Amino acid sequence: MTIHPPKHILCAVRSRPGAEETVQRAINLALESGAKLTFCQIVDTDFVDRFSLRGSSRKAAYQEITEMAEFALMMIRDQAKREGVVDVDTVIRTGGVRRTLHQLVDELGIDMLVLGRPKKMAAQDVFNQKRLDAFVAGFEEKGVQVSR
Repeated sequence: MTIHPPKHILCAVRSRPGAEETVQRAINLALESGAKLTFCQIVDTDFVDRFSLRGSSRKAAYQEITEMAEFALMMIRDQAKREGVVDVDTVIRTGGVRRTLHQLVDELGIDMLVLGRPKKMAAQDVFNQKRLDAFVAGFEEKGVQVSR
């Protein structure tokens, strides 16, 4: 794959310790290339469905999770702007991480994806290293550069 300066970078953000490193890497890449930068957080609400929440309780749980994501992304967007990224925005989606990231890459015309790295202690992560490698390969086959 030929490496070219990206025009639109998508950074998948998680609200976990260590995410700052991924955010800073995305900011640096946007500054180096002049690319548009979009931070996204995918709210996987499957765990809410495991509880017996019904009606307004379920709706309230979804709303609270989404509002927390909005706040986190607002702070990250402001950080990128303070550091000099000119074109930066955010997007929140609900659903499965794998499928939703693929949809966003296609929908937004992304040519670089910035991902975090799995931590050995995080047994509940969506990706271990082997799964992450396979996931990344799917994007690279589409011609999307991946930074991780």
